[in-house]
This record gives sequence, structure tokens and C-alpha cells, in this order.
Amino acid sequence: MTQSANPKALVFFTALLPQFIQPSAGVPMQILILGVSSIVLEFGVLGLYVAASTRARRWTKAPGLSAALQRSAGALLVVAGARLAVTERAGP
Repeated sequence: MTQSANPKALVFFTALLPQFIQPSAGVPMQILILGVSSIVLEFGVLGLYVAASTRARRWTKAPGLSAALQRSAGALLVVAGARLAVTERAGP
């Protein structure tokens, strides 16, 4: 469902995927196999994201690490703002 609203996925499925389909064989079955393969792979990747974020969530709950992350993120934002302030604007 999410893939159908993703422009990159639409481009992939309409531009790249047809190159792997043989017109002489059963096209609907090939499309089904490639679609199911894509869904299985995406669920695997999303599962890895969930596992990584769950582990990272445990780390960020630690009081010392949480404070250090907030301080470093704040420092990066200050540095980015300072750099933006001294950057020359491109003329017309």
C-alpha cells in the first residue's frame, strides 16, 4: 500500500522491473513473483530498521547518553546557524 504512493517505487516498477519479464512466458505469474519478492525484501529491511531503532531507543533512555545527545545536537544546530550567518548570499 505504501509503495503505491511512493514515486520512486512507481518509477522502479514501471521502468526497471519490466526488463526482467520475458514476454514469451506467463507474464502475470512473473509479475506476481517479482512483486512478492519485492514485498518480502522490503519487510526484511523494515524489520532491520525496527530492530536497530529498538536497540537505539534503549541507549537513548540512559540519562547520561540522552543529555550528551541533546548537547551535541544543540551544538551542531548552533554551528549550522553560525555558518549560515556568515555565508554570502549568491547574487542574481
